[in-house]
Amino acid sequence: MTFYQPIWFLLIIPLTALLMFWKLPSRTLLVLRILFWTLIILSMADTALRLPQKSGTVVVIADRSLSMPADSLKSEEEAIRIIKQSQDAHDRLAVISFAEKTTIEKLPGSKQFDGLKSYFTGDRSSLTKALQTAESLIPDGSSGRIMLLTDGRWTDSQPDAVFAKLSGRGIPVDYRIIRRSMLDDLAVSSIEAPHSVAPKEYFPVRVTLQAPVDGTVLYQVVRNNKIIFKGRREVKKGLNRLFFRDKSDQPQVMRYNVSVKYENSTEKALENNSANFLVKAAGEQPILLVTMSEKSSLAKILRSSGINLVVKRPVDCSFGLAELGGYSAVILENVPAQELGKIAMDNITEWVKNSGSGLMITGGRNSYGLGGYYHSPLDDIMPVSMEMKKEHRKFAMAIVVILDRSGSMSMPTPSGKTKMDLANLATGEVFNMLHENDEFGVIAVDSAPHTIVPLNEKSNLGGAYNQIMRIDSMGGGIFVYNGMVAGLKMLMNAKAGTKHIVLFADAADAEQPGQYKELLEKCSKAGITVSVMALGTQNDCDAKFLIDVAKRGNGQIYFTVNASELPRLFAQDTFVIARNSFIEGNTMVNLTAGMRMLSSNSFGGKFSCGGYNLCFLKPGAEAGAVTDDENSAPVVAFHQAGTGRVLCYTGETDGVYTGAFAKWPHAGDFLGTLARWTSGGKGAANIGDSMLFTQSLRNGVHRIELHLDPDRKADPFKKIPTLLSMTSRHGMPPETKKLKMRWDDADTLVCETSLDSTQTNLTTAHIEGFKPKMLAPVKLMYSPEFEPSESVERKNSIPRLSSLTGGKERANLETIWQDMPVTVKTRPVAKWLALAALIVLLLEVLEYRTSVISGLFHSKTDKLPHQKEASSEKSVFQSTVKTSRRKLEKKHKSVPEPEKEEKQAPPEADKKAQETSGNDNFSSALRQAKGKTKR
Repeated sequence: MTFYQPIWFLLIIPLTALLMFWKLPSRTLLVLRILFWTLIILSMADTALRLPQKSGTVVVIADRSLSMPADSLKSEEEAIRIIKQSQDAHDRLAVISFAEKTTIEKLPGSKQFDGLKSYFTGDRSSLTKALQTAESLIPDGSSGRIMLLTDGRWTDSQPDAVFAKLSGRGIPVDYRIIRRSMLDDLAVSSIEAPHSVAPKEYFPVRVTLQAPVDGTVLYQVVRNNKIIFKGRREVKKGLNRLFFRDKSDQPQVMRYNVSVKYENSTEKALENNSANFLVKAAGEQPILLVTMSEKSSLAKILRSSGINLVVKRPVDCSFGLAELGGYSAVILENVPAQELGKIAMDNITEWVKNSGSGLMITGGRNSYGLGGYYHSPLDDIMPVSMEMKKEHRKFAMAIVVILDRSGSMSMPTPSGKTKMDLANLATGEVFNMLHENDEFGVIAVDSAPHTIVPLNEKSNLGGAYNQIMRIDSMGGGIFVYNGMVAGLKMLMNAKAGTKHIVLFADAADAEQPGQYKELLEKCSKAGITVSVMALGTQNDCDAKFLIDVAKRGNGQIYFTVNASELPRLFAQDTFVIARNSFIEGNTMVNLTAGMRMLSSNSFGGKFSCGGYNLCFLKPGAEAGAVTDDENSAPVVAFHQAGTGRVLCYTGETDGVYTGAFAKWPHAGDFLGTLARWTSGGKGAANIGDSMLFTQSLRNGVHRIELHLDPDRKADPFKKIPTLLSMTSRHGMPPETKKLKMRWDDADTLVCETSLDSTQTNLTTAHIEGFKPKMLAPVKLMYSPEFEPSESVERKNSIPRLSSLTGGKERANLETIWQDMPVTVKTRPVAKWLALAALIVLLLEVLEYRTSVISGLFHSKTDKLPHQKEASSEKSVFQSTVKTSRRKLEKKHKSVPEPEKEEKQAPPEADKKAQETSGNDNFSSALRQAKGKTKR
């Protein structure tokens, strides 16, 4: 029993005094009064009972990470069902599954368990988060136990602190280890290689192999997709060493892969037989020139200006962070956006903004608006805008969009939107790009065409955008021929000089070609062009048909498997049809005062170009050169994008539209100046010898350390450095995180972040007063989940940590409820005590009125209360009489007796007188006693 308000016990003192001075007429009433006040005081003291109990909550944690055996799901679900079947009515069961994230499969209050339904991606496991979630499901003060079904591996922070907290709460953690068979697991245990080396410097690489048995191992080393070493090696059971040396002829990031296998191997666990690592050859980082031309004149010009250059075609570039991390800038020479792809443009954009690197884009008909850069990821960081303005339009346009709304368009995309939603957005983008006098119409096609927006001038199409956004997939297939017939009929009534059809179809589901050849011939005669947006690839079943439609329709064909690219492709096609975003012919260009920010050289003040992409300067950007015509359009524009630099040259540097610029005497110096500024040029100082960055990878954690000179007189920075960490996965846009370093000791700052094997991490350090420092990119050799068993034996293993909490390895799951810790549960009883006090008060009133309780608790010989009162009055009367008699006798004795000469009997008269006198005295005493009694 416990009391939460014991101060009320002080009322005992005044209440005891009150009972002493205020006597009750009977003992029963006294007992009831004492019981009443006792219950009242206990209720006011907030009394609670402490009751021992053994029932409680069991939380089962099921490991669903990649390192678990293939059949572990079935065994884990069976174990959970055994525990559930053995629980009592008062017991509660919760189920949690975890890998990189944690999911609650069953709450303690729910009765049903339908199996482990959660699906996990990624190759990391966070045991710490799973234990924290399990602890939160066990109420404070309640009995609880945790059951771990795991292989004993984790790839996040050490969970020892959580185990200590569970031990403090008295929650034991039991475990059952479920491991894969490792009998024939040959593995690359570790790789020792530098993250960064000097150019043309040989560096050693040490590979540690863990062999389960003696045998012959075949090994292969690949660098940048080329085999540089391979051979065979005899190995002994246990750890074996494999050495090789390599070097780089120029600054770059080298991607290595080491793979091993037994000769005639039947091994099934191959996840750790292949390991990746990166090595960066430091030095002055070159510029990457991406060009469609095999013999680029721009490359010759820049190299003649002394610029370190690497020239590649788009197909030869991965544009991953590992590759970009080896360059100071990227130059895109008249490259269509389609050749780069969305992921490449995402990577370049984030790399420029966060690493302090640069991007330069040159013009031509394959670049800017005509090249598909409008609404692309690169559009966000370019210093020029590619919007179409009415004053630069020569002809009005009439565009009809024919949309596939068949059943396949209802499929969701990674963005969460359906394919139909993105097609609607793309159509809406075309609508927004048109001007008031342009004509527009929309037809949705499944098994038949449906007019959504009738052809009319945009100024008369109020509410058309909302109608487009409401188009939904209605099932069936797309009948292309019927759609094109409806589009042709709609455009026949158009007033505009430029007439165009945009056909959007699924490359794997474009039915009913019909007599499309004859139909497209009619379109050509009527001056109507047809472009095709094909969702799919050129290898799909209906791709050849759609390609032929675009060819016969004198339009463009665009393939994409990424539905989120549709708005950009629709916009690009609109630019092509408008044909006003590229200005042909020789145009004089004047250099502006902004050019002085790039170079002190005046370059003669002007030059001529053979054509340029019509763009407009964005707010905050600087123009280095503008056209000397009615457009006054920027030819050179530049600005800062995040921590990087972006420069646009809207003219063509190598092609039919180069014009007189190719013969300009200052062309080489001019282009070299633009490239140098893009790559960094002059600015803040580089990080000197007083600071050194090092990196390490361990257990899925990327650790970055900044070492300072121990003999320094002051810190070289005022603010603690920050890190911008870019992480990319294959096929996904990069993620950028801002990290802050912390002091580890007096001379070292550290920062840690988690990685998985699918990620490449590129980190840039930003220190006030210095240029951004791009560190070498890093990558895990493979998932830490597949490290060899001997490599993951930790000091803080599951058995040791479990024993700290009082847990154990549990073979018999049914007994887990019997081993539940005994806990004391507090139950408040104050309200019940108050209710009991009320009942006692009512009993006291009943007793006072009827004396019924006294009658129930006394025997037959006992007098009732009114009899006791009469008996009491009689005893008082008798006591008074006796007292009076004693006083009379005493008085009688005090009277002196006459001298007795001799004994003789008193006469009869005297005797009678004495008796009469005695009777009078007794009557008098009796009357006195009665009076006293009455008083």
